[in-house]
Amino acid sequence: DEQRTQLSLTFAGMENANTAAVRCLVKGLPRSLEQLQLSFECCPNINDQAVIELADGLPQNLQELSLDFLGCKAVTDTGVERLAEKLPTQLTSLTLHFDNCSGISSLGLRALAEHLPKTVHAFRGTFQGTKVDDSFTSVSDLRKALKPAGSKFLGSERRLASIIAKMPL
Repeated sequence: DEQRTQLSLTFAGMENANTAAVRCLVKGLPRSLEQLQLSFECCPNINDQAVIELADGLPQNLQELSLDFLGCKAVTDTGVERLAEKLPTQLTSLTLHFDNCSGISSLGLRALAEHLPKTVHAFRGTFQGTKVDDSFTSVSDLRKALKPAGSKFLGSERRLASIIAKMPL
């Protein structure tokens, strides 16, 4: 259906949802899509490579994108960084759920903030249960949280790095 402009699919909890399945999915996405909503919530075989395949295959006409990776424990900063780099330039609305993806830290969020298209006016991101352990309801919330001064999670990571550096080998 090449004329389709909206698509919403859920693969929540499916063990068969993996990198190969995502590769097939993106090959079948109509290039005319303007709104895409995908849920991979609690899919045990969704990992960074699956996110990379999705990011590489996103239709460039997308204006609204909603992705749910809640509980996909094998997704890390690597997947978030590639997704950020490949966001369509016409995007106006972005919703991301990466709750309980423990391999995500401020590095992934920094890449997201740096690569967000200027056209994004509506942003919501949830990162509870990650190294960030926070949620954001706007682009400005995300960028404020990443500023070194006053950032609770960047401060926590610095304190942790300091403690580790002082540990005897």
